Amino acid sequence: MENLRKQIKDRLNSYTALERERLQLSDQLTRLQARLHPGGQNMDGMPKAPGAGDSLANLVAERIDLETKYKGLLLQLVRAQADIENLIDGLEPTERTLARFRYLDGHTWEQVCLDMSYSWRQVHRIHGRLLDKLAADAKSEAVF
Repeated sequence: MENLRKQIKDRLNSYTALERERLQLSDQLTRLQARLHPGGQNMDGMPKAPGAGDSLANLVAERIDLETKYKGLLLQLVRAQADIENLIDGLEPTERTLARFRYLDGHTWEQVCLDMSYSWRQVHRIHGRLLDKLAADAKSEAVF
């Protein structure tokens, strides 16, 4: 049963890692877009060297590749969130709330205690109960 609880926690924690990665990639894309933003048209009338636009085209192509990766990661994140919601669907409202704060929002245990206005002990008791329920469900349904 303890091994099953660990698998469930790992499954729940995987969402937090994906969300962190998505936020990091989103920041990188924002910085990349800022660097690629053209500074305006050149109005000096001077001719430019051939191929000067090729480097910009390459940068735009790389940005498109990164955006494609970002969208794929976002799709993984949405699927993981749906997976977690399905997993916690049968829990009591307090247990679902705790699971969302901890695993979907990525809050620390201290933040969860504050958000729920519960003591550390209460939060961990609820968490243990929800893991037991999920492990029992997984065992009966052979999910893992």
